[in-house]
Amino acid sequence: TAGWNGGDNLAVAVAAAHIGGGRLGKTTALMQHAGVYSADSYSVTHSDAGLFGVSLSCSPEASAGAVKGAADALKSLSKMTAEELARAKAIAKTTILTTMEDSNNLLENMGAQLMYGDSFASPAEIAAGIDSVTAADMSSFAGKAIGSKPTLASYGAIEGVPHFDDVCAMLK
Repeated sequence: TAGWNGGDNLAVAVAAAHIGGGRLGKTTALMQHAGVYSADSYSVTHSDAGLFGVSLSCSPEASAGAVKGAADALKSLSKMTAEELARAKAIAKTTILTTMEDSNNLLENMGAQLMYGDSFASPAEIAAGIDSVTAADMSSFAGKAIGSKPTLASYGAIEGVPHFDDVCAMLK
């Protein structure tokens, strides 16, 4: 994904909320698979590039279905319904606003914004920006997120985890 100053940062927040990011994302489709203990999305943003991913914890028997579910969730970003988009935006805004209530988090966010850019957006401005994310923005981000070669890491009882080439095929 794009770096800190890229245009996808707000779409990344909405994508994370839709897939399972934050405290409120635990009712997403990924958590509906039997045997999935936790499902979360994450993003790491640097000055010139970013990483967006999905982290799963599940029983060995559920691993194939959980990985397929993660691939489907990533692909679903390109065709979110109006209801899904509104829900993901609400989760993203709630997550950001509640996180920024802690002064340490707020100062860390301010510092990061000023270090990588030349301005600071308040939590209210970020929330307003999230409100402006469109289905087209999500489709554009999804194309970038699944258009590049994925990374797959597994540990534990991994015999049920699909092979890398199979995961690549799931994302097409």
